[in-house]
Amino acid sequence: MYTSCNGLLLLGGLFGGRQRLVVCNPITLFYMMLPPPPIPGDFSWALVHDDSVRKYKVVGMITRNLNMMQGGKSSHNGGYGRCFALTLGCSSSWRALVTYPELDSTWSRGVSANGKLHWLARFYENGQRSEEGWLYSMDIATEVFEKTPCPLPTKNSSFRFQEINGSLYSTVGLNEKIEIWVLKDWDTMAWTWLDTINLSYTPVAIADFPHPHGATKLIMRNGKELLSYDLQSQEMSHIAVKNKEFIPYCFECHVNSLVHWC
Repeated sequence: MYTSCNGLLLLGGLFGGRQRLVVCNPITLFYMMLPPPPIPGDFSWALVHDDSVRKYKVVGMITRNLNMMQGGKSSHNGGYGRCFALTLGCSSSWRALVTYPELDSTWSRGVSANGKLHWLARFYENGQRSEEGWLYSMDIATEVFEKTPCPLPTKNSSFRFQEINGSLYSTVGLNEKIEIWVLKDWDTMAWTWLDTINLSYTPVAIADFPHPHGATKLIMRNGKELLSYDLQSQEMSHIAVKNKEFIPYCFECHVNSLVHWC
């Protein structure tokens, strides 16, 4: 499972030696097999709703620019070939989007907020990899990219973005603590620090589970334990796990619905 949107799931795996994607509704049991990605690579996948045309889109961003990492030039002419999109019910083929050719890597999942899809990203400057993190955003309707400075620490950290009530929240796991930041002012694009949760360990994985009324719980993995932290009460609790040998490293939030993609 890669992501969820309005009750729809985006699933993926290897079929016949190739990566394949499926959009499905687990309640109605309707599903759609998507064409294979146009090129091989490590993708960050997102499923979003384009309100301007009332259609769902699947967006895949390659997470690493291997050519730049090896000291060469990007082979993607004008930024083509780093990100692809497919509109469900309108097209049966992927289209390449124009991205920043200096993009080095993205290491957060794409999250939709304020009509845009957002990643945390690094870029190359004058041929050198920058340690500065940027918010890399794609307008869902126009599919135009932009980047804005982001104060979140990027080195030796684990990240998670989550949209809650129109704002973009970020949890950052670093050095036995979790920092919580929020982007509410979309005009100034100014991030605000909210809280720091001190732990006796550095969390391996963090997931945000939003509540319809705004309260949120953070789900964290610590070795063979799952922990839940309530942002409202600031209380930590353990989550019972039947088989501790198979605790996942990644988590997704999903709410069932009867939505269809057509």
